[in-house]
Amino acid sequence: MAVEARGELDYEKLAAKLAAKLLQTILKDSTGAELSDFVKNLNVAKISGTSLTARDWSEDLAKLQNFDVALTIQAILKRWGYRVEPTWVYGAEATAPAAGTALASKTVSAGKKGYVFGVFISAQEANDFKLNWTSGATAYSIRVVFASKGSLMSVMPKALNEGLPANAGSTVSITNVNAGSTGIVYQAGLLYLEV
Repeated sequence: MAVEARGELDYEKLAAKLAAKLLQTILKDSTGAELSDFVKNLNVAKISGTSLTARDWSEDLAKLQNFDVALTIQAILKRWGYRVEPTWVYGAEATAPAAGTALASKTVSAGKKGYVFGVFISAQEANDFKLNWTSGATAYSIRVVFASKGSLMSVMPKALNEGLPANAGSTVSITNVNAGSTGIVYQAGLLYLEV
């Protein structure tokens, strides 16, 4: 096999020639046929001896339209564990909220279960906060403590209430434990999903 030595070496042409030579050698060793004979006898109108019509191919190709959807669903399942993605539900700013004010809330739709994948809490002073929901006959909460003013945004790959989903018709909320001081602003949000 000759490769031109003028100028720069064309690696793509060299690779193609090597691949063709390798295939020809393999075919000759296994079947005794030359590559040109193999290509000449290649019949793309049949698979395993069965003739294919244009309709046969179109039915196969039509199934490919679902390929991208399947990949999208796979990505969502890998990230969240469900076939849908959670969305943020934000509450409005609340100035000096009374104790137990729902700073962000979401009512679980009928026939669904509610999951929380993340929280956002912001307060201009120290306070405690609770993520609240009801699963079965039991009320649950997760307490978040702010030792001083600040903001927190947390997103989890698994629901904070995994295994204890919020009941249909119940409310998932973030509340402040103590009353806010005069002029002090609070705000919260839930990264929420229901299935």
